[in-house]
Amino acid sequence: MILDSLAAIDTYITAFPQLQTVKRILASGLLKDAEPGSYRTDDPSVRYNINAYTTHEKGLAGYEVHHREADVQIILSGKELIDIADASSMKERSPYDSAKDAQFFDGEKLLRYTAFPGTFAVFLPGEAHEPCIISGRPLSVRKVVFKLLMNP
Repeated sequence: MILDSLAAIDTYITAFPQLQTVKRILASGLLKDAEPGSYRTDDPSVRYNINAYTTHEKGLAGYEVHHREADVQIILSGKELIDIADASSMKERSPYDSAKDAQFFDGEKLLRYTAFPGTFAVFLPGEAHEPCIISGRPLSVRKVVFKLLMNP
């Protein structure tokens, strides 16, 4: 897992070359007016989703875990909390959905991250995270989630 400022994204490109595609798309201005939905890139191992929603109470969806893809979560507007779970506490909430590369769990919070514009989070396959959590009061959030194929 990586939690950092977008200004530091170059620090991680050697370890995760797909972040170069993320950086290029962020700099292009494409995301500013993009409608919510799924998008492909020139790199077949990188795709992204634009999401618009209102934050909600913790526990609504549970912790999500991916098997094949890493999430690079970047808030474009608004603010949310993202909880990260202790892997040893995980209890299955739903079976793995291979089409969505997602499985949901209940578990014990290990740490809480406040996501806001100018920051990013990378959750590698197997790292349980629960995004979209309310921070004080419900807020409208616009977020891009890049999906980096790590385990084909």
